[in-house]
Amino acid sequence: MAAAAQSTDFSQVGQSFRLGMEAQGCAQLMTLIDRLLGRMPELAAEQTIHLQFLLEQALAAQQRKDFLLVADILEYEVAPLFHPPPVVREDE
Repeated sequence: MAAAAQSTDFSQVGQSFRLGMEAQGCAQLMTLIDRLLGRMPELAAEQTIHLQFLLEQALAAQQRKDFLLVADILEYEVAPLFHPPPVVREDE
């Protein structure tokens, strides 16, 4: 259930930014970042470094008021770190 809620969070923040609701998106982003920081121990060291880089990029985009880029980074770069696509294995 937590994974589904987390995925929804990424989508909701992205949707807010894409719909021009910057204030709501910014508030949601701060809440999401707090949650992500709490989940960082679940990541491998290289994923943690990558997450920090992505969050820096998202915050820089936010400062430039490039809210579409913030949404893209969250949904297409950060979310997969916590929700990797399922592995499809071929039967032997």
